[in-house]
Amino acid sequence: MFEKILVATDGSQEALKAVTAAAELASLKPEAKVTLLTVTPPVPSYVALQLRENDLDPAALQNQYAEEILEGSCDPLKARNISYTYQVAVGDPADEICRVAEAIGADLIVVGRRGLSGVRELLAGSVSSKVVHHAPCSVLVTQ
Repeated sequence: MFEKILVATDGSQEALKAVTAAAELASLKPEAKVTLLTVTPPVPSYVALQLRENDLDPAALQNQYAEEILEGSCDPLKARNISYTYQVAVGDPADEICRVAEAIGADLIVVGRRGLSGVRELLAGSVSSKVVHHAPCSVLVTQ
């Protein structure tokens, strides 16, 4: 069984399914460690400048948004009394998921599948597809 599980969440219903699946897996092994991760895009410089002009801290706003996503995603873990940590990363979601997985020594990444149409997935790719192809460990994609 898996001991270090990284779950990527963006607050969507698909991501909540991933958290639920990770909670089910973690409940099978009491010593399993679960890390929730959300990745936010970098704030464009022109937006950051406008925010600063209005006495707002772009990084603080970004962290607040990310923490709201994480807090809204942890219910399946709390329901099973599974301890967890969470992290916030900034950048390309697939790259950051793989980077964090390697940094924490994850042996499983759990992500939700977004369900892009064939053309959109072909043109833009999907986070789950990129993670499957570049992850340093096993990946479970939920639907």
